[in-house]
Amino acid sequence: MAVSTRVIILEGPQGRREIPEGPDGMARFRKLPGERVIGSEIRVQGLLQQARSSEGLGIGELVAWVTHKVGIKPCTPCNRRRKRLNEYRIKL
Repeated sequence: MAVSTRVIILEGPQGRREIPEGPDGMARFRKLPGERVIGSEIRVQGLLQQARSSEGLGIGELVAWVTHKVGIKPCTPCNRRRKRLNEYRIKL
């Protein structure tokens, strides 16, 4: 089982919540009244856990994490590329 590493972070009157991406790489959610998206995050710990798992870490996830950290926003071709690169795995 793969560990979800990317989350969308929302904040509103009800508090803060995090929406993980689904198996298709998309985060589906509806904003509640007064809620706003404050960002997204790829968790390093999740990447390390995934690299140590029996399946390993997909290269696409690593590239997505690096590009996010340098400020490049993902687009549809980026997500397709990420999925293709995830066929190659790193195991620690």
